Amino acid sequence: MSPDTQQNFLVAGMLLVQHNFFALAFLGGVIGSVGLALYKPSRGAVLMIVGFAILLFAFEYQKHILDGLLEQTKGSLITERQSYRLEWLLDKTFGKVLPPFLYLVGGIITAVGTFYEVKFLKHTIPSSTRH
Repeated sequence: MSPDTQQNFLVAGMLLVQHNFFALAFLGGVIGSVGLALYKPSRGAVLMIVGFAILLFAFEYQKHILDGLLEQTKGSLITERQSYRLEWLLDKTFGKVLPPFLYLVGGIITAVGTFYEVKFLKHTIPSSTRH
């Protein structure tokens, strides 16, 4: 393989990771939480799975789903006559309120799950080995 082609593959790989870094991190969180839940099932592990899944959905929603969903919803609800109030409401709800709300809910659920896991791990470690 020529050096130019090797460099192109390297740049394409770096751009792929750069573009999807948060999605890969959230997916890693889901996979790690599933592994934790399989190893030691607990309420915290399940909360972490749900939290990371919501965070992953929020990222994908904002990057790829939002524009098409907003356009389709406007096309379905605003048919014959223009409704600026409804269009404003849809823009604010789908574009401004929902994405931060999903990140907030996902982050809170993940934090609560992590708290439960830390609390659960403290109770499973024998007291003679804890400091």
